[in-house]
Amino acid sequence: MSDALGAAGEALACKVLCDKGLQILERNWRVGHLEADIVAFDPSCGATVIFEVKTRTSRYGGAPVEAVNWRKLSNLRALAAHWVALHGPTLMRIDVVGIDGGRPPRVTYLRNVK
Repeated sequence: MSDALGAAGEALACKVLCDKGLQILERNWRVGHLEADIVAFDPSCGATVIFEVKTRTSRYGGAPVEAVNWRKLSNLRALAAHWVALHGPTLMRIDVVGIDGGRPPRVTYLRNVK
């Protein structure tokens, strides 16, 4: 995936999340070699949400959200722990946004991914 495609997918994800009432806190938040594409606050439940955004231009290899494997989820959990260590105790959640880059793009939003 190109950097431009990833950036476009993350920009679309931010728009979708803002339209759902979430507040974007960080984009491309890094701790060491780990990165969260988006960190947002969900005022409907008071949770800070760590997001992984996957963008694909074809279905070869499966849907975008299917690319989030156990290793990526483990990294996202580690990032959530770092967030709590830096910002204090808070309700945390991990969500995934998949973007199928067709015309128009299709967005899949999975909440509370385990």
